[in-house]
Parts: sequence; structure tokens; C-alpha cells
Amino acid sequence: MAQKNQVTALEPNADMLFADDSQTFTKIQGFLEVLETVTEQSFDVICCHNAEDWLKKMIQIKLTVSDLATYSVQNK
Repeated sequence: MAQKNQVTALEPNADMLFADDSQTFTKIQGFLEVLETVTEQSFDVICCHNAEDWLKKMIQIKLTVSDLATYSVQNK
């Protein structure tokens, strides 16, 4: 992908971001807020690697906490 396109990778984990030194795309360590510091703040395409798995986990955690709260209230 980076051979024919200008690619910027945003990754919070430095080990993951810099694991492959052979890649020549722009690498930025951090979260979404870091993109505000990027001079060119427009992108043609944004790919969120593993976002679906992350969202599923966050929803599951939220549901679990919600279920626990409901259970606690019902059993008082």
C-alpha cells in the first residue's frame, strides 16, 4: 500500500509501530488526538486495523459492568 501511496500510520504502541524498520511510511505514535498536530490534516482513506475487535471488547465490558450494576440493584 505504501509503495504507491502516501501512508501515515497512527499507533499507540511504540513496539508495534517501529517493529518493522523496512517500512518507509510516516509513523506517528499516539492516539487520535495526535492527528491534530499533523500539518496536513486531511486523509483520503482511513483504515482502522482491528477496530471491530476492540469495539466488541469495549461493548462487552460495558455490558458486563451494566449487568453487574443491574444485578446489584435487583439483589439489594
